Amino acid sequence: MMETTLIATKANEKSAEDYFHRGVREANFGNYEEAIQNFTQAIEINPKHYNAYNYRGGAKHFLKDFTGAIEDFNKAIKLDTEGIEVYYERGVIMQQMLDNEEAIKNFNKAIELNPTSDRSYIKRAQSKSNLDDTEGAVEDYTKAIELGSKDFRAYFYRGGIKNNLEDYSGAIQDFTKAIELEPEAHCYLDRGWTKHECKDYEGAIEDFTKAIELDTDNAFDWFLYFDRGNSKFAAGDKEGAYLDWKKTVEIGLTANDNRFAKDAQEAINKYCK
Repeated sequence: MMETTLIATKANEKSAEDYFHRGVREANFGNYEEAIQNFTQAIEINPKHYNAYNYRGGAKHFLKDFTGAIEDFNKAIKLDTEGIEVYYERGVIMQQMLDNEEAIKNFNKAIELNPTSDRSYIKRAQSKSNLDDTEGAVEDYTKAIELGSKDFRAYFYRGGIKNNLEDYSGAIQDFTKAIELEPEAHCYLDRGWTKHECKDYEGAIEDFTKAIELDTDNAFDWFLYFDRGNSKFAAGDKEGAYLDWKKTVEIGLTANDNRFAKDAQEAINKYCK
């Protein structure tokens, strides 16, 4: 009888693992609903399957079922209070739900369990920044960098804070490092803004131009042309400024949105008549 029970238990464990690995495969292909179904099957067979709860929570997170994801992460933590990944993922969701204080508690735990986790410091810094703890945010971004982080966001967000504190030289250094790691449009955009503040108008124009080249989905074109126009005007290129401001107005009319078109039109009326 005991032997039969052991055989059945092993069969169930194997079956649970089969469903779990099937769920992992589905998740890797982006089939999150199918993944959840398989993780659920694994949990029904083995209610103490830590990884099934963890991965199901991750799949629910991708589907923006934040409440369901947190429930699964909570269950995973009950099964293993030392699960680093679960605290991090739960913190990310809390941050997305704008509950930054709870997010920080989770990142604190993730860091306690793994003090060399640069990404936990970066995410905690973001939550601290959201709570206006500028000093704490800078400390965490700096710690992530000291740990050797290759995540451009550590430099990019720290650069943004330095820019707000009018440490323009430090901000430019951080934006430059972020660009080395990830040459994205918004990195050039923010460095362009900072260079404009430093009256390096030619440098700002170069950065805005590069951002325009990289902004293939036109996510930033509203202010890229407008700001490049401002830098061109400050550099004495009135004709170039007019063309960029005119482009801003055209974008606003095409998208039926006047967020920057109004300011651009006012600049044209004031300086280009």
